[in-house]
Amino acid sequence: MNYRNGSDVESDRVSNLNEFMNAFSNQGGSDGYPGVQLTFNGSGRELGGVNFSGDRLPSMFPDPQVIRSGVNGGLNYFDYDTGTEATGVWSQSNLVGQPLASVDGTGLRYGSIKADQGYWASLGGIAGSDLSFADKVGMAWGTTKYYFRNSNEAQGAVQMLGGGLELAGAFGLSSTGAGAALGVPLAFHGGDSIGTGFSRFMGNGDGSTVTYQSLYSLTGSSTLAGTVDQAIPFAGGVGFVASGMRSAWAITTQDLAAGMRYEASQAATSTTPFLRSIADANGGEMLGLQYSLKAPDSLARKINLNSTDKINDALRYTMSFDEANFAGGVQDALSGLKAQGYQQIALNNTFKAGRPYLGINSTYLTPEGQMFELQFHTPASFQMKDFVNHPLYELQRVLPKTDPVWQSLQQQMIQNSSTVPIPPGASTIKRWK
Repeated sequence: MNYRNGSDVESDRVSNLNEFMNAFSNQGGSDGYPGVQLTFNGSGRELGGVNFSGDRLPSMFPDPQVIRSGVNGGLNYFDYDTGTEATGVWSQSNLVGQPLASVDGTGLRYGSIKADQGYWASLGGIAGSDLSFADKVGMAWGTTKYYFRNSNEAQGAVQMLGGGLELAGAFGLSSTGAGAALGVPLAFHGGDSIGTGFSRFMGNGDGSTVTYQSLYSLTGSSTLAGTVDQAIPFAGGVGFVASGMRSAWAITTQDLAAGMRYEASQAATSTTPFLRSIADANGGEMLGLQYSLKAPDSLARKINLNSTDKINDALRYTMSFDEANFAGGVQDALSGLKAQGYQQIALNNTFKAGRPYLGINSTYLTPEGQMFELQFHTPASFQMKDFVNHPLYELQRVLPKTDPVWQSLQQQMIQNSSTVPIPPGASTIKRWK
């Protein structure tokens, strides 16, 4: 690669470029070495030139003209310029004033610039070179960046991918209610990016979205248009991440159910043995202790229907007395609970004729504040509740009361319960709430 150190070039600027030039070829220019003649202005900038096979390289200036030609220090040259800068290549006489495009390439020295061999061939050449591994990696990365920046296909594909991610984020945001305010414009911009990217991939357009073009037309500011065009997907990404974090940290009904069940299990460690002692002391027994903790899915279903402070049976118990001792046993148990600091919240007595469910249901708070349900049954009423009427209840609870099937199930449970004896004195245990 050669340059001319003529009087029109500042020697100090040229000396600053010697190291760069030495890396490529001989500086003499008249010895027949193949290469490209460069031209520098007073600031050391490359202007362009013509290679030694006559292929013209781009100039900094439109329509440059030849301003001088001849021989300088044994180097054949001609100069072209728009009035301030020049370059030298080969000797032809009296070319002053001729457009550069009309200059004949006859008589050029041999040598040429090779055509671009393509990305993969370039990488192959780098891999097969004698460079160190680190230099190969660096050069390969630089080559990749170069081809990416100059590849409409690559940049169009990336733009389409980005638009697709924007759409995915928009759908996620739009499903969060308030997030729709950001999700809708993000969805539009995502579709805009996909369309623009596809057009660029196909070799059309420069990658400017409709959003950018519209804002530029309205404001005349490329800075504002570009800022908004980039801010929409950025804000969408931040919003989508925030939405995801909120969803990840949101407390669900399953979380609430799990928390309630855990608290109930902690209370059960002291409540269960205490209730067992009350039953034993009064001639009763505890039934179904293996079911004292309500199942998580049942708790979650109740939470969806009620506020958590209205759910009294996350921890539930059944105390049974025989028919003859039922009324006295229940009264003694209630007294024992009160004496130990257990607070009665409610009591409902359904040992009455014409009821689908026969039993006494009470709600208590432990001294530590855990709410629980305590049912009182006879052996017969417990069997009716759990093994005869419970399957019918499960069918009924999902139906509206206006449904004829609901009414039919209700009558069936009433008929079944009518076979259970009502224990003597049960009516003396009054409803309390």
